[in-house]
Amino acid sequence: MIDAAVITISDSVAAGTRPDKSGPAVRERLEQLGWKVSVTEVIPDEIDEISARISTLADGGQVAAIFTPGAPDWRRGTSHRRPQGRFYTAKYPVLAK
Repeated sequence: MIDAAVITISDSVAAGTRPDKSGPAVRERLEQLGWKVSVTEVIPDEIDEISARISTLADGGQVAAIFTPGAPDWRRGTSHRRPQGRFYTAKYPVLAK
C-alpha cells in the first residue's frame, strides 16, 4: 500500500471561512485506488510555509506522494507567489473519476 499526504493549500480554508471540499475528495479517491492517506492538513497559501511543509514531508520518508489540492495556479500570473523551481507540478488522470 502506498502512503500519501493530502495537503490542502488555501487561505480561506486555513482561516476557517470556507469548508475544505477538495482535500476530502482527493483523500476519498486515493483510498478508492488503494492508497493509504496517513497525513491530511490544511495550510495557508504562503510560499514559505508550503515549501517548508512539503520539504519536511518529502525528506521525512513518511509518505511516498504528496497531493496539494487547492494549490494556486502559478501559471495564471500570480507572479508574486511563483515557486521559482521549488515545486514540480504534474497532472495525472489517475484521480479522474
